[in-house]
Amino acid sequence: MSKSRFYAPRDFVVGDSVELDTEQSRHAIKSRRLKPGESVELLNGVGQIAVAKLMPQSSRSAAVLTVQEVSTEKTSTFDLTIAVAVPKGDRQKTLLDMLTQLGVNRIVPINCEYSATRANDKLVSKWQRLVIESCKQSGRAWFPEIGLAAEALVFGKQAGDHGTYFLLADPGGESWQDYCKSTELAHTVVCLVGPEGGFSESEIHAMVKFGGRRVTIASHILRIETAAVAMASLLLAV
Repeated sequence: MSKSRFYAPRDFVVGDSVELDTEQSRHAIKSRRLKPGESVELLNGVGQIAVAKLMPQSSRSAAVLTVQEVSTEKTSTFDLTIAVAVPKGDRQKTLLDMLTQLGVNRIVPINCEYSATRANDKLVSKWQRLVIESCKQSGRAWFPEIGLAAEALVFGKQAGDHGTYFLLADPGGESWQDYCKSTELAHTVVCLVGPEGGFSESEIHAMVKFGGRRVTIASHILRIETAAVAMASLLLAV
């Protein structure tokens, strides 16, 4: 049976004492009902995984653990950013959970001309909490970064200005098969996924002008989270 996992944003050193914040402490003591002496895993979000033992002085507001073992996971050499329009409601959790499990490095909520749900600072905070929970569930040691909410055209222009290789998920683009045959993938890639209404003609025109390449993976309309996860899966596999 796998150990319970908790988030502690600090460096881990064997023998050190680690105090979880209030939210993580409540999860450990109240939700997981851990007892003194039980072992857990701690994640710091930047590659370290620690095995730690719960100490007797722990409480619901301050769980205290002693680090027993520390390991470090290497980061991927392929850097993938998914800049994506915001799905409605609980579909956001599905989106974040799947992209986190796949190993996407960065997720950026974008606002498009046809967006039904707008990205803002409050949503960014919500997404940060969701990826922490997903990493605790999956055991991912390197947490994905949640970028600041951005306008799609502004984000695309920045990618183009920095010379970043970027793709545009678009039903009118070239097929994924043709794209793979004609392209050698870069080590850093940005992929933009629009709302279910798609990118507007003006957005597509501007993105192509910025250097974006239009690619399609289906002959029909996909939900936002489906398109984002499918594109991430294909890019990571390649």
